[in-house]
Amino acid sequence: MPLQSVKYAPGKLEILDQLLLPVQSKYLAVKGVEDGWKAINKMQVRGAPAIAIVGCLSLAVEIFPESYDSKKTLRQEIEGKLNYLVSARPTAVNMKIAADELIALANDLTKDDSINVDQMKERFLAATEAMLQKDIDDNRAIGANGASIILKNLKREGPVRILTHCNTGSLATAGYGTALGVVRKLHELKKLEHVYCTETRPYNQGARLTAYELVHDQLPATLVLDSMVAALLRAKNIAAVVVGADRVAANGDTANKIGTYQIAVIARHHDVPFFVAAPLTSIDLQIPSGDHIIIEERPDREMTHVGEHRIAAPGINCWNPAFDVTPASLINGIITERGVFSPQKLKSEITAFLEASTYLSIVDVANTIQQPLNVETNYRNIRVRLNNSHVDGMNSEATVREGRVEVSFDLGQSWGTICGTYWSFREANVVCRQLNLGYAVSTAQSLTYGDSKRYPWKMVGTLCRGTENTLRDCFREKNYPKFCDSSNTKLAVVRCVEKLPDLNLDLAITETSAFLDTKRLSNLTCAMEEKCLAPDAYEIRSSQADAERKLLRFATRAENVGTADFNPYANFANWQWHQCHKHYHSMETFATFDIYDRHYKKQAEGHKASFCLRDTGCRTGITPRYTCGNVTQGITVGCWDTYNTTLDCQWLDVTNLSTNNTYILRVALNPDYLIGEMSYENNGAECLLYYTGNRSTTTLSQCVRAPLWFAN
Repeated sequence: MPLQSVKYAPGKLEILDQLLLPVQSKYLAVKGVEDGWKAINKMQVRGAPAIAIVGCLSLAVEIFPESYDSKKTLRQEIEGKLNYLVSARPTAVNMKIAADELIALANDLTKDDSINVDQMKERFLAATEAMLQKDIDDNRAIGANGASIILKNLKREGPVRILTHCNTGSLATAGYGTALGVVRKLHELKKLEHVYCTETRPYNQGARLTAYELVHDQLPATLVLDSMVAALLRAKNIAAVVVGADRVAANGDTANKIGTYQIAVIARHHDVPFFVAAPLTSIDLQIPSGDHIIIEERPDREMTHVGEHRIAAPGINCWNPAFDVTPASLINGIITERGVFSPQKLKSEITAFLEASTYLSIVDVANTIQQPLNVETNYRNIRVRLNNSHVDGMNSEATVREGRVEVSFDLGQSWGTICGTYWSFREANVVCRQLNLGYAVSTAQSLTYGDSKRYPWKMVGTLCRGTENTLRDCFREKNYPKFCDSSNTKLAVVRCVEKLPDLNLDLAITETSAFLDTKRLSNLTCAMEEKCLAPDAYEIRSSQADAERKLLRFATRAENVGTADFNPYANFANWQWHQCHKHYHSMETFATFDIYDRHYKKQAEGHKASFCLRDTGCRTGITPRYTCGNVTQGITVGCWDTYNTTLDCQWLDVTNLSTNNTYILRVALNPDYLIGEMSYENNGAECLLYYTGNRSTTTLSQCVRAPLWFAN
């Protein structure tokens, strides 16, 4: 029987602590999201599928005993904590995909008036718990498909010898495994002669974990050093190499444990088939190639030490990427639970498969929600176009970059429009992406290109996160009749461009700059003018001018990592003059700062920070273009705007915050989606704030990336 790495019962989660293997087999209790984040980050659990399962189940354990006063409160807790869990190991795409699906479910349930908050919680827990069995079923299917393709392409009859890298078995999944699942299936078929596993430096997952599983299951196995692979393939007649994947890009490029790339090169030299075994959730069609995959870099100590013993010379520099990217050209096939796909045709084959199949997500498996309420129900066959004609004849030219959004559910035989309610840059970006037209530079709920009386709706209540590949992947608002009726005839309108800015919030600067300050009201005149203090400050300012306010100060740096300059949405005539600061603020709401408790109930009055946009610094070779001027403001591509802790309103008024508690500080740039960006996933941050009321003991830590919320 394969190892059981995850033990779960409602309200209780235990994982096999992989840091202690193979010397000690000990289960670690995971009591909530914080425990889950630490277990993933410290690699007490690892492997992309297992990371997703443990992360989501840690949230299930945390909310299981809790009561919530509203569905909105529950939704915000789900969304915030799932995004936090994604940050623990950002390369592992399964956690992000699972988070996106569960966030979509939470939003859908929030809008469903037929259920109350307790029923919403019950359905959410059911969806989360369904992941366990689904993962095991998927792994067994991967094993069967992998064994079949390897045996089908044998150069000689008889049992086979397999090489695998890192750990892809029961310890990396809910059970059975992906690449190791293929090995297990070959063994069940009595077609496995021997399996070789690499040690997998520097963390030795192969030596510690894969070897542990192989011995446990009594499979014929041998451990080899990473540097022996070329000699092994030359001498041992290996039939195939099978590895796992942390993320597969749309073109088939695959990110996996460091060392995978060089094994693929060696396999190609020796004419040994090289396969990647991974569930569909590891395939990220939103990433065009491996060049766009973020590679996590691990601490130097993993290379310089074994346990407490140093093995490297003190003072030596280290480079320790956790993953590398194997080009699709070196991969013979990507083995999934739904078949083996050609890397070179991955995107088209997966897309065609999803359109034609009844593939179920984790939310579908749980059977927790009704079918999306839509004007049309055949949502998988959706086609999209932009139409800027004002006549009945439809303009179907692919070069149209601006117009009303039209959709077809019958392969283009008939077209209709989308109700403009809820329409935003998030949905518009998905449309531009689906049409391969870049990004949305402007969007509106508009009558510019007609109304619903002339061009009837075919689709209503669409709500996207903005990262989806097609509108098919978004979810739908069930209560659309409440918002889309004869009184609202506006249509969704989009304009696409190839280049846009992309703001990136610098987490390290926010975290390391934070400190608690104390100021008298009499010294906060400009702050009072800009409404940067809690409401009670305005009530006492006349009678208690010497009263002190406690301010959590922190710096904010917004870097433009996009392909176009970031400029204000309003023209100069509408900028706001700030008498205290003697300059114009071109964006009245450039950023928001808020403090929540661990259940995402707001605890400190946040405020909207207005900015005078300028280039305060740039990357090497980039010339700054913008100053805090009276006519032109902005952030140049490759430059950033830093608001330091010394500036007014670069703070939160925490005077009334309860002491000796842990809170969540949330910072968001461009929070109202007023300016189109390439992505809104890097616009925010969430940090843990431990507030004591004392400067020396109040701390801000563990800042992680947090995308903008669907709604506040």
